[in-house]
Amino acid sequence: MRGFSGIVLLVLVLTLALLGCGSWETVPTVALSELPAWVGKRVVIEGCLRFSCPQVPGAVYPQDCHVFLQESESTVHLEFPQGGEDLRRTLDGYYEASFTGCVLVRVEGRVMERSCNVPGCVPWIFLEVVRILGVQEMRP
Repeated sequence: MRGFSGIVLLVLVLTLALLGCGSWETVPTVALSELPAWVGKRVVIEGCLRFSCPQVPGAVYPQDCHVFLQESESTVHLEFPQGGEDLRRTLDGYYEASFTGCVLVRVEGRVMERSCNVPGCVPWIFLEVVRILGVQEMRP
């Protein structure tokens, strides 16, 4: 009887652990051009890594650069929340390669919108990166 209760306890613990591991929903992969429809939601996107760097004395590259993903004519700015410094450093490692070809990056994150109060201003859509799912250097 003691062995049976141990098995029942093990099954209960595993069931609770699986239920508590978070949601089982699939994070959708969306095109960069579709991001405005996904504000506030978690998505997976893919595109060529691009850096936009300030042309000012004392700028440090690539740390002072903005990081983007580009897909065809669409681009999205990537931001890294506090604690995401390792993610940013990982992409910074492809700075040089991003100028000679497409560094295809696949990331998961939350689509965010930064509004502005100026008439005629279009809200700025960006992705707050949660994790990097893949990086592949494509040769031209």
